[in-house]
Amino acid sequence: MTRIRSLLALIAIAGFLPACGWFAVAGVIVGVDYGVNKKNDNGSWRDFEATPEQTFQAVQDELKENWPHVVVKNKPALKDGTAEFKGKKGHIKVAPHVRYKEYTRVEVEVGTFDSKERSDNYKKFLDSIGKRLGE
Repeated sequence: MTRIRSLLALIAIAGFLPACGWFAVAGVIVGVDYGVNKKNDNGSWRDFEATPEQTFQAVQDELKENWPHVVVKNKPALKDGTAEFKGKKGHIKVAPHVRYKEYTRVEVEVGTFDSKERSDNYKKFLDSIGKRLGE
């Protein structure tokens, strides 16, 4: 809904611009839309059939043993089943599944734009969490 309002506002402003102004506004809209979509597409998540406590411990152990280069800047702790590991360029979030109480979701996001290398790393990390949880 916010994107629609922004688009309408830009169109209203562009109405007062000469024809070349329309091209500038169109370029801004396309650029912003591309950036928002790429940002929202970045990252990965997976649901695990485990408690938040088990999943939190698996994430901590995996980071410590196999991803020592990942610097966690905060001291994550579970609060109401949710914890977030914050790094310099991304984060890992552990949270109870909204709909299925026997599952916990792990979300991983690093950087601004997605890439094949990052996707492979997300998959590798989430696969390792699954192995630790017996999946």
